[in-house]
Amino acid sequence: MMRLTHFAPAFLCNLAYAVGNILSVGRRGKKPSISTLDTVFIYVLVETGLDLTKLAAVIHRSESVVKSAVDRVRGPINVVLRRTWFENRRRHVPDLGSSEPQVAIATDAVPFAVGKPHVRFEESKIYWDQHHGLYALKKEVSVLCNPPHYCVFAFPGFVGSRHDFAEYSQNAEARYAEYLKKTQAEITAFPQFPSLYWLQILDSGYMGDAHTNFGRVVLRKPSSMRDQQERDCNAECARIRVVVEQFFGRLKKLWGITVTPYRFDHTHFDVDVDNAILLTNEHIAAGNHLGDGDDLFFWQWHQESLNVIQEATRKRKAAQEKYRQTKWARLQQALGEAAGESTVRLGEID
Repeated sequence: MMRLTHFAPAFLCNLAYAVGNILSVGRRGKKPSISTLDTVFIYVLVETGLDLTKLAAVIHRSESVVKSAVDRVRGPINVVLRRTWFENRRRHVPDLGSSEPQVAIATDAVPFAVGKPHVRFEESKIYWDQHHGLYALKKEVSVLCNPPHYCVFAFPGFVGSRHDFAEYSQNAEARYAEYLKKTQAEITAFPQFPSLYWLQILDSGYMGDAHTNFGRVVLRKPSSMRDQQERDCNAECARIRVVVEQFFGRLKKLWGITVTPYRFDHTHFDVDVDNAILLTNEHIAAGNHLGDGDDLFFWQWHQESLNVIQEATRKRKAAQEKYRQTKWARLQQALGEAAGESTVRLGEID
């Protein structure tokens, strides 16, 4: 079971028990044909990327029954996981050995492929994420900079064409100010840091005024740095921020639903992806700490996405060039035949 779901049976049993308590409130009518424990197991398998049709065939149930079971538990699973991770968020504990001990969370947006929507081009193009080369919905995610690097924020998805900073700057103060404000206990415990807020770190794409009261550390491009001291400081900040990319890599490594184009109705997108994010927290909590291989996996996925779009672009340009050459050859042939006919007619007149 652990190989299939990434979790020990005890965790799935506890999750199913909590989900069952939610489902039992006010329940009336016929008992579901698939038990809550089996349904939770099925849902986690779906999150790993297992096809619903194949899964239904394996357990000898109709696809509609399995889909109905998945629809029944995705919401309660989200409620249970949010209680654990988002209702009482983990707090920052500064690393006094770091050059930036006040940096609490690393924030970035991560894309999730949705496939090209079957609508008019004017409507589908808003999903196109040019940076990653795919039709996508994106989510803004924040990860703790101190180990074990849990996700502490995951916000509703937005279309791929919307710039990450536009989404961030519109909502940053409302989303993060309360969390980043130090508690009285933290102020007392760390008097060497007199500021009222912990810091947030972001990549160079978030350069600009976000109208926030809390401080932000934004990575800079090498061309904008004047001396070695600035470069060293930027490199240290980049080392701190890498945890958010490691989290994205672990997320996509574990849950196939975040890698392949999302195949359910988009009304379920936020719940399914949030569940994958929170289950990643549970996976980390089980002792599977983030590492260098996780951010490498994320960048490999990113490169593969770009390779797919580059190959598609190459084929499209080759097809266009072939079409132009064929059209030009036909035109030349038609002009040659027309010139030959004109010569014949002039001979007949003579």
